[in-house]
Amino acid sequence: MYDTIPFFKIPYTLDDLSVVIPHIKAHQKRFEWFIPQYIKATPSEVIKNTIVTYDGDDFSKNILDKFRIKGVVVTESDWSTYKQMEGFKNVNTRLCARMHNDACIIRSDWAQCLVSQFNSTSEPQMIGALNPTGFLAKEWVDKMLEMFPSFKPVYDQLKFDYNPNGHAYMPCNYFSAFFLASQSYVLKTIYHQAISINDFRMDKEDCMLTVFACLYNIQLTSWQDMYSFVCAARDKIGDFEEGDKIPPEPIIVDDTNRENMPKAVFHPVRSIVDF
Repeated sequence: MYDTIPFFKIPYTLDDLSVVIPHIKAHQKRFEWFIPQYIKATPSEVIKNTIVTYDGDDFSKNILDKFRIKGVVVTESDWSTYKQMEGFKNVNTRLCARMHNDACIIRSDWAQCLVSQFNSTSEPQMIGALNPTGFLAKEWVDKMLEMFPSFKPVYDQLKFDYNPNGHAYMPCNYFSAFFLASQSYVLKTIYHQAISINDFRMDKEDCMLTVFACLYNIQLTSWQDMYSFVCAARDKIGDFEEGDKIPPEPIIVDDTNRENMPKAVFHPVRSIVDF
């Protein structure tokens, strides 16, 4: 079902980076805002490797055709998990980012900063903004152990807390769902496993993906100032509505202002047993 994991060496270039964007037809206003700002703030090398997974509706198709972006029709479910999984299958480059269609690109050098960080080590990485407030119910962690016995050495070291109702849970850091990146073979292989724990539903898929990255010894890298490069356009789900405050146009970073821009800050974080 999935490609054999290859052995890749650095350096990477912008040509090595793909972006998978899951989209449902109900989010028309979001989509007609997102695509033009994405095109404006994304290098052409990455645009040509961009994949939007969508419902096959004419509205979305017309926008994709206008901006010459590859679209892959996915109709199994509205859940972004299915659309992301199918998008990863269609990636043919060595690096891959996932980006939701309400992500706001603040600076046009986001992709180059990402590639530069991948070039900092030959070890596989998962890069994004880590949130320290995640948790997984113990029954989910137990199910993971049942499905993947190799998890036991890690499981035996976990410490569980209890909520006021006496239910056990595991505190964990997790990557923000709207944007993260890794080597493509990582997302092609472990994403399917991570979302299978919860029957492919969207709930907790970001926590589970982070846990699986730890299980497979993928270096978790916190992009500590990621929200100065890519952030969420707003703090609610659904399509844009009248009165929503949409972020301004992206800052175009080039030779005239690059030296004056703050540098991206990345930092490796501890493994799951240290959360």
